[in-house]
Amino acid sequence: MAGQRDVSVSDAALAEAGVSPDDVPITLRPGAEVRLGAAVQRYLAERFGFGDGPLPDMLPAEVQVAIARALPFAEESNRRSGKVGMRAMIYTADLAQALGDSAEAMELRYKASAPRPKK
Repeated sequence: MAGQRDVSVSDAALAEAGVSPDDVPITLRPGAEVRLGAAVQRYLAERFGFGDGPLPDMLPAEVQVAIARALPFAEESNRRSGKVGMRAMIYTADLAQALGDSAEAMELRYKASAPRPKK
């Protein structure tokens, strides 16, 4: 699994996560697409049982909900870093925070090369 990847998040996943697209305009692209880095992909693959292989093209609902729950955290990170538009993405720490895991531990475990911007 290498590089960044854009994935789609369904309206149902956004609704289940309690996230409005209007609240995350930097991170959620038109067409409900979100950019994931390689470390986030590894994190999701292990967490949801996909092993070492790539995430499936059509993400299961529970994976989409996990991504949707990370969007508000990612929005804050992207605003702090000034990364808007094409470079906005979900950081490992954003996903960890949304899933109740330690951000620092997950960044180390999945070898995040782009740690979340500090406040």
